[in-house]
Amino acid sequence: MSTTVEVDENGVLHLPGRLLPEARPHFRYRVERAGEQVVLSPVQLGNFTDSSVSSEAWAADFLKWANSHKDGPGLPDEAVSRDGIYD
Repeated sequence: MSTTVEVDENGVLHLPGRLLPEARPHFRYRVERAGEQVVLSPVQLGNFTDSSVSSEAWAADFLKWANSHKDGPGLPDEAVSRDGIYD
């Protein structure tokens, strides 16, 4: 299979989802250059196998994600209190 892709004016390379076996939102790939080729390798952050991501960067990314969920229903304080979890 051969597909032509192009870099946009911002330097972003957009790939059709059908080219990536794990194409789902927020799935990450490590990009490496091998001679004239660009190699995409799946990164499994959930298993902490991506050694290129520092713990500080991972924590900052996690906090950014956690703080982006302010409009949800949330839980009342009683639901997560020590006394409340045994009820």
